[in-house]
Amino acid sequence: MGVRRLPPIDAILGVVDHKSDLPLAGKVGEAWVEEKAGLLWVWDEDHKRWVEYAHGQGGLAGVFSRVLGVADLAGSLGAMGATGAKGERGLVGDRGAAGERGISGPKGDSGPRGEPGSTGPQGEPGPAGKNGLDGKPGVAGPAGLKGDRGEAGPAGSAGKNGLDG
Repeated sequence: MGVRRLPPIDAILGVVDHKSDLPLAGKVGEAWVEEKAGLLWVWDEDHKRWVEYAHGQGGLAGVFSRVLGVADLAGSLGAMGATGAKGERGLVGDRGAAGERGISGPKGDSGPRGEPGSTGPQGEPGPAGKNGLDGKPGVAGPAGLKGDRGEAGPAGSAGKNGLDG
């Protein structure tokens, strides 16, 4: 069996129920305990992943004795300590992929009536129209004033003899 070297451990940050509960990334020296499985998860900065360290003999006490270099550590694991102070805010993640296009919204209200446009240019003259119908005769006017007597006309020709009686 070969020697397996663990990355350095500075702090055990807490207990997780399952390895899927581990943070996505860690820092050199950080470790987490998966208590039910008896595993110690240590951040491997070279490979950018969590590395499991199985307890083998002696349960979690065996894990801690080997990690901390204490021989024959006896007893059961004590109660979990108080929650530590809130850590620094993590880095902003990569932008996600664009989502699908949404459905079209409802039709909006009509806008206000626009201002009248300017007067257009003068058009070409149209064709001549048809002659209209004659109107009705007008009402007779009043009789005119009596005029002056005219000059005597020329004498007429002699008439035919009449019938005897």
